[in-house]
Amino acid sequence: MFDSSIWKTIGGSKNFCAYKLTTDTEPPLCKNPYNVTGLCDEFSCPLSNSKYATLREINGGIFLFVKEPERVNSPINMYEKIELSSDYNIALEEIEEHLKYWDTKVVHKCKQRLTKLTQYLRRLEIIKKSERNIYSVRNKKIVRRDKSRAMKALNKIDFETDIKNELIMRAETGIFGENIQENIKNKIKKKVEKVKNKTKKKYVTDFVESESDCEEENLPKNVKPKKKNSIKW
Repeated sequence: MFDSSIWKTIGGSKNFCAYKLTTDTEPPLCKNPYNVTGLCDEFSCPLSNSKYATLREINGGIFLFVKEPERVNSPINMYEKIELSSDYNIALEEIEEHLKYWDTKVVHKCKQRLTKLTQYLRRLEIIKKSERNIYSVRNKKIVRRDKSRAMKALNKIDFETDIKNELIMRAETGIFGENIQENIKNKIKKKVEKVKNKTKKKYVTDFVESESDCEEENLPKNVKPKKKNSIKW
């Protein structure tokens, strides 16, 4: 009565269960790690059955978990954990010993799960020995963010000015020699003079434009300002 009442509340396609995974096939799948078959039915449900047995793989070892009705009230001690041998044939014998008076269907399902877990562990060993590429998930947002940060950092750095300053410092210390030092100094002076001349010219043009603007402002209201001849290219 205890098992059937739990199954009526969580079992079936209409009732809700946190471990249920609905698919196109029937019956639906079960995500509970203690489920023997992986199906959501009354026989293989670990929640609705007070007497239950299953197998699990933990850190490369296979363990038999046995649940008895006497330990249902204590969730920590609900399952008895029994480590099985790494040898497949010996593990089958151990399952038969521990589940001697159990239902034959439960014993058969546990043996089937043992074969699946042993095959899984063998495949893992083959994959570890063989040199294969390890694939990882690529987060596009993080990659885009890192690219934008790198581009901003590159735009802020002025390589030409840094290299020029470094060369000037080396020339002043006399690393390149006296003749080369004088040539570099002359080139630097010429460049500085060119920059100064450009700034002077710009200042003069701005000053002339400002004078013309002042004259237009001083004209009386009746007199219209003369139109400037604009050159069309």
